[in-house]
Amino acid sequence: MSKRQRTIKRKGKVFEEEESALMEQDTLEYFCYFVISHEIAERSMVRKFFKAISHPNIAKLDERLN
Repeated sequence: MSKRQRTIKRKGKVFEEEESALMEQDTLEYFCYFVISHEIAERSMVRKFFKAISHPNIAKLDERLN
């Protein structure tokens, strides 16, 4: 989950509030791309994970990353 901040104004007062938001992804390929592009994990680790789960599609992930 990621955190989002929002500002709420009530009765002339301003409040800062954090709310949790689920990360949206549609495929394992997109998830792996997200992890690499946001520098959450190293590319080599993510490729190993992706290859173990979805071996035939590793070329698609590489194409998206380049």
